Amino acid sequence: FVQDIKEDINLRTFDLQKKQSELDVKLKKAAFLPKLIGTKYFGYQHFNDEGGLSFTNDIWHSNITFGMNLSIPIFGAYKNKGSLKVAKINERINEQIAFFERKKSKNADALLLKDHYNGLSQLEFTKSNYQLYKKNVELSLQKYNKGTISLEVHLRTYEDYLKAESNYLNSLSSVYTNYSSIRSRQ
Repeated sequence: FVQDIKEDINLRTFDLQKKQSELDVKLKKAAFLPKLIGTKYFGYQHFNDEGGLSFTNDIWHSNITFGMNLSIPIFGAYKNKGSLKVAKINERINEQIAFFERKKSKNADALLLKDHYNGLSQLEFTKSNYQLYKKNVELSLQKYNKGTISLEVHLRTYEDYLKAESNYLNSLSSVYTNYSSIRSRQ
């Protein structure tokens, strides 16, 4: 169940930045091309010699206009070349950033899985150690009650038990922390 970790959502940001820089390069290349723009207008105009506004049909006349505009970039070529170079550099930078962030994320995922499995094995060890110290403190209490050991010896045994319990709880906390990180990505 743990092996199917999905890709980190934050990597999408770097992919989008990479795509944006690719589109910026295309836009800068388009600046070298001539532009042909066509316009049209279909409407009515009001013609009246006496002034004022009238809504009778004989005063309104249809008006159709067509236009073409051809723009050839001649003088801005040097500026466009500089902009294109900058856009290509930004594209390469964003590609490298996306590549390294993806690699860093895969390494972090592998480390998370490794920590989780190491934590599980450590949890088993600390749990068995905790159970042994629990039995040991029970035996120590029995010995103390019978008078075969001093209170100081029993308290040291109890202190060791508390340390083992603390180690077990820390291991358990670590396992659940890693598990919650893994579960959030499934």
